[in-house]
This record gives sequence, structure tokens and C-alpha cells, in this order.
Amino acid sequence: TKIYTEAYRNGHYTEADKALLAYYAHKAGTAANELSPPTVGKLASAIREAARTEGSIRDFIEAMEQLSAAATDSCLEKETGGSNTHRPHSDDFTWPSTSCKTPTAALTTTDATTSHFTQSGYDGGLQAAADVAATTDGTSETFTITAGKTSSRLPDGISVDSNMQGEPRFAAGLYYIHDSGVRRQATGSISKSESTLPDFKSAHDAYLNTRYTPLTYKFQTADQLKEDPDFKIIYVMVVKNKDAIAQPEEWPLKTETEGAFGPKVTMAAEYDTTFDTAQVQNHNSKGTDKVPLTSLSTLKDLTATLAYYQDLNTKALKRKIAELEKQINKGAATTPEQSCNDVGVNKTKCVETEGCYFVDTNEKGKQCTLTQEAAEKSKKTEERQQGKGGKTDSNCTNKGNRKHPAKPRIVCSTVKIAKTPVFSSIKNLLSECMLLL
Repeated sequence: TKIYTEAYRNGHYTEADKALLAYYAHKAGTAANELSPPTVGKLASAIREAARTEGSIRDFIEAMEQLSAAATDSCLEKETGGSNTHRPHSDDFTWPSTSCKTPTAALTTTDATTSHFTQSGYDGGLQAAADVAATTDGTSETFTITAGKTSSRLPDGISVDSNMQGEPRFAAGLYYIHDSGVRRQATGSISKSESTLPDFKSAHDAYLNTRYTPLTYKFQTADQLKEDPDFKIIYVMVVKNKDAIAQPEEWPLKTETEGAFGPKVTMAAEYDTTFDTAQVQNHNSKGTDKVPLTSLSTLKDLTATLAYYQDLNTKALKRKIAELEKQINKGAATTPEQSCNDVGVNKTKCVETEGCYFVDTNEKGKQCTLTQEAAEKSKKTEERQQGKGGKTDSNCTNKGNRKHPAKPRIVCSTVKIAKTPVFSSIKNLLSECMLLL
């Protein structure tokens, strides 16, 4: 936006433009904070926690996948065909179990929708605890690995120590072996399960810590800006010159914001769509051809291009000021007599000009000339300026003393130069240019 203003508007910013630039700078600063070391560390920790839990679950599923007898039983059932359908160990994971495959593609930077995770846990069908011993310890379905602790087949099974003392856990603790067989932990309240599901708890924390949309540039209309709390504060500080907003929802502020940027279509044309066709000079690139403004993405190119157009506008402004100063100095050097003579044959204007009067003819052939009184006054002033006769006002002279040499005299002049519209307009324009500079 700033480069466009410098290149296409000669660096002229409205107060609303300044507020908009400050707003986008604030958003850019917030986005940059996402790359700060603490934030990067937080995101890296989230990846670690999620990957640890995912890896544990995959290891369990891949091991269970291989526990299958030919055409009879299998630990995992087939995706289609109904409950308990035999699944050969060589079958690949297909929908809906495709996610059981170990991913090999590189991570992307796009937002991904995370399904079934909630503020407190996971509700994808495992939210309630379950005793799955009925399907693992039945007469015809007894499974050595998942049998109850009291009937586990340990190497020393003939002794009294055949019962397991601990609780083997699988899939990041989701399944564990209890006295009567395999049980499944509830996932509905993972946030409160740090003691029983520490890995799941860490993975859920990772979800909560990364549950936000990274900031990217988005064009904001006046309707959106007037509701944005950040913009309202910036607008009041920049445009209204106030430190804070007494009433953020104050309707006059919203109305003023709409008036500053105009309707949605007008603002989009001024601040959004025009950028697509804007061409600028990039001195960091080879050649002299202009490039699309939207192609500038690095800080190096953006900074160099902005500096280039700011320099052009500064030089142009300085040239304009020099020209105006030259015209002013030329006007200031005009004598009162010349000011009257320049009026020419316009009797009405001559009479209205201070110190002038109109005559049909005189020895110089001029029709508008200086009055005798004004001429004598001008002569005395000229003599004082040249140091001839008269006394200089003590208030306008820097008097020296014995210790310090006298400084050059500063003489006050009381003569009134004839008022000319051209001189006044030049002076006003110069004042405006100085303010812009």
C-alpha cells in the first residue's frame, strides 16, 4: 500500500491512509511473532507430542495387522463384509482405515481440518470406556496377548507367580490389560486423564495449542474495519489524535470510517484490485522494465522499491519549493513603483492597490504610478536600508560591546509592498509545500 501511494499518488497520504498503514503494520507484527523462538518452540513441542501418540497407535495397529491365520481368525477385521470378517495380514489399509497407513508425504503449510477433537477430548466413537474382554477372551476367541491378568500365559505359568502385577498398555495407553481382559480407556475427557493417558493428554494439549488460523494478508472493507477493535484504536490515535477510545462502539466513529474509505466497491478498487495491475520499478532485479507490484515479496525488494519512489517524490518536492522560492524572491525584489506600474491601465485595480493612484499620463508615460507620499516613504526606507540618514530602531539592531564585536545590523523595514494576488498565492502554495515536506 505504501509503495503504491508513493508510486501512483506522489506520496500523498490522507490521515485515513496513515491509519490503514498502521493497522496492517500491526497485523504484520502480530504475524511475525508467530516466528519468534518461544512460539516456534511451542509448535515444535506440539508436533513432538502428537507424533509420539500417533506413532504408538500405528505400532500397535501394524502389529495386530500381522496376527492373522489363513482363512480363519485375525486380530483386525476386514473393512467390509460385516463384523468379525477375516482380514488377511497382507491386505492393505483401505477406506475407512486409510489413515492407519504411515504417511510419507512432506508436511504442508496449509490449514487442515481436525475432526472429532473437542475442547475436552475426542468424540470419534471412543469417547466412552469399554470392556472388550468379551471379544478377546471368549471360548473360541481367546487371545494370548489380550487374556486377563489372572490367566496370562507367562513363562512361569505353573507357579503361583503366573498372575501379572502390572497393566500392559497399547496404542498410547488407549487399550490395557485388566484382571478380566482387555479394556479401552475413555477419550471423551482426555484433558482430565493425565494419570491414565499421559500421551493422549499431551497430544490433546498439542491440539489446543495449535488451534488457531495463522495470520495472512486479507483485504478489509470499511464495514469490516469499523468493527475491528484493533483498527478502531489505531484510527482514533492516528486520525483523532487521542490516546484511547472512551466508547469503542461509538457510532460516529463507525460512520466516519465508512466516509473515509467509501463503499465496498470503491474501496476495493482503490486499495485492492488496483494492486493487481500496478507496475513498479524494482532496482534489485535485472533490466529496467517495471515489474508487477504484487511480485514483490522479500523485504529487500519491498524496502528498495519504497526508498526509490520516496526519493523521487522528495526530489520533485524540493524542485517545486526551489521554483516557488525563486518566484517569491523575484516578487519581493519588486519596488513599490514597479508594483503600481505593473497594474497598467486598469484604473479600478490601480485605485485599490495600496500607495498607487491613476493618471492619464506622466513624464514616464505610465498610467498607474506611486503617490508622492508613498514615493517619499519608499525613498526614506531605501536610504535607511543603505545606511544613509535616519536612525535605526534600537530594538532591531544587535549592538556590540567591548568584549564582543557587534554583529551585522538587522534593520526593520516598515514599508508595505503593494499587495499582489500572484505573490500571495505563491506564498500560500509554498507554505503548503513546506507542510507536506
